[in-house]
Amino acid sequence: MVFQQTTDRPAPEFRDLPPVIWIGGGSGAGKSTVSRALAYRFDLAWYRIDAWGYAHRDRLIAKGKLHADAAAETHDQRWLTPSVENLVDRFVEGSVHGFPLILEDLRAMPTDIAVIVEGPQLFPELVAPYLPDPGWGLWLLPTPEFRRAALASRWNASRSTSDAERVQEKLLARNDLLDARVRSEATAHGLRVVEVDGARDLPTMIDHAADLLAHPLANAPRARTGRQRRALRRSENDTMITNVRAWLADIGPTGPPDPLLLPFACECDRLGCTAEVERTPADHEALRATDRHITAPDHAVPADEPRPAG
Repeated sequence: MVFQQTTDRPAPEFRDLPPVIWIGGGSGAGKSTVSRALAYRFDLAWYRIDAWGYAHRDRLIAKGKLHADAAAETHDQRWLTPSVENLVDRFVEGSVHGFPLILEDLRAMPTDIAVIVEGPQLFPELVAPYLPDPGWGLWLLPTPEFRRAALASRWNASRSTSDAERVQEKLLARNDLLDARVRSEATAHGLRVVEVDGARDLPTMIDHAADLLAHPLANAPRARTGRQRRALRRSENDTMITNVRAWLADIGPTGPPDPLLLPFACECDRLGCTAEVERTPADHEALRATDRHITAPDHAVPADEPRPAG
């Protein structure tokens, strides 16, 4: 993947952004799980950068920031051929180029509900100018042992190549180097890093993150009505499935086993609802075809709206 050379860097500007809590860090640290849980618990918007991956790629190509042939690379060209150092450079460069698109997306969102933004692309150097104070950011970094265990069962890029074992080792080495960069940048900016080694179970880890982010979570504006909450979760579900469909088309026949079950947020009207519902892309399409919602079995939308099919 080859990016066009540019010196563009976003100028810090808060006036047209919603309040943002930033959660970055290393792959396999549990960032998505923690950030999603906090967003659901506190009725905040949740922006997972990886759910915008293919949309951002297409926008970078359209803006001339990314060579159009990037989308045509084979998976071996993307993951197997490059050296570990080159994989690091590609990821960093992609994060720098993608960060202005994250800001564009945030500026298109309502400013009266805070957003938790999560992803490994959030290097402290990029995020620091957009923090009202250091307490609005948190970086989770896994130990190598924790990461290897966490990623062992995850379907990742390595499985779409001709040598999954070699690519997996390259990605682990790449991520160790990226972690070192995050740690160095966080230290330079006085930002908080949490070591994830498995000593805390998941509920305890979520509570620990909530404690560390207590100030922004207490002061961030949140959805105040069930309708607002439902709109947030429905939009997030639709964004996720759009990216998943692009991903399935990209990886082709090397994809995960069918049926592919995905974790959708419950789209009910209960403030503070943390329920998730496993559904397939086909289930999502069928429900949306009749404008129905995805809800947990015992949750319902108002009586004047179509009742979801579970």
